[in-house]
Amino acid sequence: MPADFHVTQPTNTDTITNPNDRIASGAGSPGDSPLHFLVFSFNRGEFLAHCINSIQRCAPGCAITIHDDNSTDTQTQQILAELADSDAGIRVVQPPADNGDSKHGGLYGNMQRACAAVDDNTLICTLQDDMQLVRPLRRVDLDHWLALYNSGQHRGFLQPAFLKSLGAKVSADDVSYDSSNQVYHVNRHKRSAGAWYSDVFMIQARLLREHNWQFASRESGNEQQARQHFEQMGYLRNPFVAWLPGAPAWRGKRRTLAMKLAERQRHCGFYPFRLMNEDESAAFCARDAEQLPIAETWLTLESAKLAKPWFYYPLQDQRALKLVNRLELQLGKLLGR
Repeated sequence: MPADFHVTQPTNTDTITNPNDRIASGAGSPGDSPLHFLVFSFNRGEFLAHCINSIQRCAPGCAITIHDDNSTDTQTQQILAELADSDAGIRVVQPPADNGDSKHGGLYGNMQRACAAVDDNTLICTLQDDMQLVRPLRRVDLDHWLALYNSGQHRGFLQPAFLKSLGAKVSADDVSYDSSNQVYHVNRHKRSAGAWYSDVFMIQARLLREHNWQFASRESGNEQQARQHFEQMGYLRNPFVAWLPGAPAWRGKRRTLAMKLAERQRHCGFYPFRLMNEDESAAFCARDAEQLPIAETWLTLESAKLAKPWFYYPLQDQRALKLVNRLELQLGKLLGR
């Protein structure tokens, strides 16, 4: 990231959502908005700034709280300070002490604090810093999601992201469509996560409180907990967020030599998506439900090219480097690092 990189706030001309169809008005304070974005970040300042900018452009007026896991990168700290000092009503929260015990650093502790801090009727949308909104949200979208929860028609998590390329493990035959709720169900019952729970989700806060939800330290643990309490997770018919492909990765606040080598070999970097305009978004939402919302099919990178199917983790399909990475992590534990 360039040394002089800083946050730029969107102007009125940058906002692509129709002013007559905005989800909420005002500065986006948590008490005013029924949709609250909880963004979790660590040491990827350029990605974080882009994620926040996409929310401001596609969902103006929605509340935004950044939960940063005590980033150590100077430029990320600078961006956090600029976002906190802006007049956009963005809150920046950091845990009182660094917690790097779990595979995902302090993600789940931060999630617990984040979800506990919102009102019962608030619709939560969790995002990672390597994600962005890709199309303007419409009031009809929010009204539908809120109706699912307020009526009790859906009691579980919703997944708001575009599907990654299905690959060999999941085929189109493993995806079914629920027309009444306008969601897809993905047959991932034999996998550790992704059928009932994902770290990127939407849910009404009161549902979590009704079941005294406590985040487990791993995604698989949260999957098992969700199976006990909730209905199967629904993947939105019309998703509005996506993971940026080819992003550098952190696991437990560590980056091994194998990880760094994989990132260099695969040219990991910043590959943002071009935002859909109003017409493109309308056409996407009007498609036949049999046309699955797969990122490679519907989304376009802003400029740089990246071979399809896109990869979302540097060690994805890298067996040798994945083994070396595992050995490095095990050695680090033995040495107390």
